[in-house]
Amino acid sequence: RFRAGKYTASELADAVSRFGIRRVVDLRDRPERIMSPRTYTRIGVEYIRLPLSDHEPIPASVLDVVDRDRTLVHCWNGSHKTGAVVAMIRMRDGWAPEEVWSEMQAFGFGRWDAHHALAASVFGDWRPPC
Repeated sequence: RFRAGKYTASELADAVSRFGIRRVVDLRDRPERIMSPRTYTRIGVEYIRLPLSDHEPIPASVLDVVDRDRTLVHCWNGSHKTGAVVAMIRMRDGWAPEEVWSEMQAFGFGRWDAHHALAASVFGDWRPPC
């Protein structure tokens, strides 16, 4: 699994070549400045648009789409929606909540209260220490 923020077609083509990425899951909820699906086909990857909101919980079924080998999941910055989806995978894989929260912070997730719906999708009732 791979994660990213926004990218250009040439950056994606390079990542596909270097890492063997086979599919891209785009979590952005606003369609402006999104590459054409034909561009993804030309690069040689499957493209799935799965728009998520920053202000609503993420359904657990999202993992059925993003948790596959050689999948790049991304949003605008790769920190909030992408961070929450990756964190859901980490929690499912048995990581401790503190470890997951630390990784989310390292990738720029930010304050809990600013992204409560996303964080609650990952942690349920658990809260990070102040």
